[in-house]
Amino acid sequence: MIIFAEINVSKKLNDMKKATISLFILFLGILVATSASAQEKKKDYFAGKWNILVKNTPNGDENATLIFERKDGRLQGTINRENGEVITINGLVEKPDTITGYFYAEGSNLNLFLAKKDRKTLTGSVMDQFQVEGTRVLPEKKK
Repeated sequence: MIIFAEINVSKKLNDMKKATISLFILFLGILVATSASAQEKKKDYFAGKWNILVKNTPNGDENATLIFERKDGRLQGTINRENGEVITINGLVEKPDTITGYFYAEGSNLNLFLAKKDRKTLTGSVMDQFQVEGTRVLPEKKK
């Protein structure tokens, strides 16, 4: 009887070890999947549509829409001005919470610097002279 009890306890301990290991592996898998998803979202913070205001330009305050899309793993962007002009942003350089790009407008080569402020807003400058403020355009909810 004592031998049977020891075998039964030993079997229960092995079953508990297997269950603990299985739960640990499941938890680890969830953690890795969540981390990868969070990194992808962080990587694409700037992707999407942004309404921006460029303050105190020689033409006064300028409103525009920035559109950033990831194509073939690279971020590409355009500036859509209120007058209908679409300007391509070239040479986008991404860092964890900032991007820098270059474009041609009003007869000049210009640079654009943008930084993440929070989930829905960004700040930055054009040519380190004109302050930029932007708000993410959220997709319309389907009814």
